[in-house]
Amino acid sequence: MRDTRRLYPPPSTPASRPVGTLGAILRQRCPRCHEGRIFRRRITMNWFCPVCELRFMREPGYTTVAIELSYLFTVPILVGGTAFFALVIGLPILWAAGAATALFIALSPLVFRYSRVLWIYLDQRLDPGR
Repeated sequence: MRDTRRLYPPPSTPASRPVGTLGAILRQRCPRCHEGRIFRRRITMNWFCPVCELRFMREPGYTTVAIELSYLFTVPILVGGTAFFALVIGLPILWAAGAATALFIALSPLVFRYSRVLWIYLDQRLDPGR
């Protein structure tokens, strides 16, 4: 298979990018070129962007902060889900907490992926030179 990375250089200005930053985050694309996929499979990340060769995994333990970001997603899902199931649906509190936990388990692959994507975007914003 032919290596096309050098044939398609990343756009140099944000205005020339086909998708905005929010769209690229939602589509889980590279923070530099907004085209390359961050994830190769469901939970397997690419080490480098396949389009612009930005290094996603800079060093061992790099995505540790993503664990803390996932906590920011987990708390609203569990607390908000419990409140919704208890107050709106009318379930007893233990059943509501169980339903919110089931909801979180169903959403955990998305939480995992988006916490890593957000960390990569935040890190590129704070330290783009590395």
